Amino acid sequence: MARSSGIIIYLLSLILLLSSCGKLAVFTQPYEETTQIEIRSLEEGGVLNKNDTVTFLIHSAQKEEQDITLMITLCLHSGEVIWDTSLEAPVLNEDLELLLPELETGHYLLKFTAASPAGSTSERTVNFFYVEGSYRILGITSYPPIILPLTDTLLKVELSIPDGSNPYIRWSQDGNLISQGSLAQGLDKINWPAPNKEGIYTILVELFPFAPPQGNEYSFKSDTTLNTELYILSNTILQESDLQPESSYLSLFHFNGDLKDSGVSGKEKQGTIPAAELEAIGNPTLVTIQDTVGYRLSATDGFHLPRLILPVKDGILLPFTLTMGLLTETLKPDGELIKVRSSDDSLNLVVFFDASGNPAAKIRIADQEVIAPANFTNFNKNQEHFISLSVLPRENDIAIQWFLDGYQSTASVFTLDLKKITGEGETIIGGTELFSGVITELGVYFQDTQKRATVNPDIYRQAMQKKHSHNLIYARGFDGEFLSEELSFQGDIKTAGGFLVLSGDASLQLPPLPMEERGLHIELILEPALTPDSRIALLWEESEDPFVTIAGSGLISLPGLPNGAEEKLPALKTERSLTISLSSADEETMKLVITAGVQSREFILPSAGAAADLKLKLSHLAAADKPLIIDRIMLLYNN
Repeated sequence: MARSSGIIIYLLSLILLLSSCGKLAVFTQPYEETTQIEIRSLEEGGVLNKNDTVTFLIHSAQKEEQDITLMITLCLHSGEVIWDTSLEAPVLNEDLELLLPELETGHYLLKFTAASPAGSTSERTVNFFYVEGSYRILGITSYPPIILPLTDTLLKVELSIPDGSNPYIRWSQDGNLISQGSLAQGLDKINWPAPNKEGIYTILVELFPFAPPQGNEYSFKSDTTLNTELYILSNTILQESDLQPESSYLSLFHFNGDLKDSGVSGKEKQGTIPAAELEAIGNPTLVTIQDTVGYRLSATDGFHLPRLILPVKDGILLPFTLTMGLLTETLKPDGELIKVRSSDDSLNLVVFFDASGNPAAKIRIADQEVIAPANFTNFNKNQEHFISLSVLPRENDIAIQWFLDGYQSTASVFTLDLKKITGEGETIIGGTELFSGVITELGVYFQDTQKRATVNPDIYRQAMQKKHSHNLIYARGFDGEFLSEELSFQGDIKTAGGFLVLSGDASLQLPPLPMEERGLHIELILEPALTPDSRIALLWEESEDPFVTIAGSGLISLPGLPNGAEEKLPALKTERSLTISLSSADEETMKLVITAGVQSREFILPSAGAAADLKLKLSHLAAADKPLIIDRIMLLYNN
């Protein structure tokens, strides 16, 4: 055993004494009420890197230095001494520095003992970790961000640690242990059951560079910690990207840490049988996907609801749209994702995966059955998608549409006679060995804000809300049966098969759009393009005269410029995609860019100011040979 080697103890100047007090760990225990050892640079549970020194100070009222002997001992966590040294008559009341011998990484104890000639002693012992690199806690995140009483909440800690390391993490709430274990065991995230009362709760995370010996726990607190306050609220606050309004959904599961049905049916049945929430099959696990949460369904995990999630009134199936957020991990042909079955077997809906790995729907009413494949082209495993199935039963047929991330992929009509069915039954989600993945949200839309039975008209808008968040101003895919209330229109205008159709002398106008300094981006998708007799006009709200007119003939008119400038853009005659971008050029002008396909034209126009409201008007002339068909419209603020 080395004695008095590899150690440097030296006096620091008074200046260093005054400037090295940023981080104090004071250990006070009387030595005849005259001597105390203060370890300044190393906290209990702290870390040391190679060449780091330990700064300490011996506070003493002794007048003679020879009255004290200092012993320093270094031990393994087991208590085995691996190094020690002693110092007679150390300098008192001045900073001293200790350089330890080079060590293997691990958990150690450092003990200081000051003894008097009379045999009285004063001791200080500190647990520390000898490491290579830096160990830091960057943040703690909760999913969902809005927490309700008694909901499962996923807590996740973000760490900055050396590559290849496997630190030990301890979680506690208001002083009570929640969970602990190594990073390799997945303890960077935990499921925390929220308390049953609203209020503020403190979560503490401690980071230890190494795990304790198997079967043991650390008896001391780590010096590397971070705490956060979580607020438990009595009512949820929906995010912009959540399916809503809840009053339009017969059944709606946000999967924000609970299995509650937030739809109309769930609220009607709250506290009754059948229950207003799903029953777990197996062990669905709460997990995170980027900035959202959901439940992982593995093997035979799933959910059961002892009632139908589909709308049935007076024995007739009503229009509905079933939407779900889904990430597939493994799937096999015929793996069932959702099964809805009436008690008398008169109604069966099964959403399953076909041989291509795509979703498909099988609907059977009495003895009639139809199968509608989704035919998605970009449906990828291990990627979250929002898929929607719209079903519109009619007197002698049924129309079925599939959507992937807001975009329609297929639209089919099948001959099928509506027959009486029972409104009682059950719903099963997952629960099959042929499918595993994560489901983040599930809703069945069945009525609009005016309580009219319809499929969801806002599938495109909801998808764009998730994608563009607060930059989105307006988005419509015209997927419902009724015209949007936000549109002002005249003449023959209707929705059909996911399109808005203007025939004869017709026009529509979007609500006024507030201009901001960052500008606007307008996107129109047409089928197949603007007609020669169609017009798009941009005008300020206080004016009836457009400052830009875009004609399907390929001509752009700019009445606001001298001599009423005109410019040709031939691609307007043939391209489906048309974008209009407006942004500020300077205080008095703005830049206008019109793009059709890959062709574009750029103009500098007088500005009406950032506070002005813009109007967008589409019109169709009475003499037109064919209608103007619009697939979708989207308006964004520029980033």
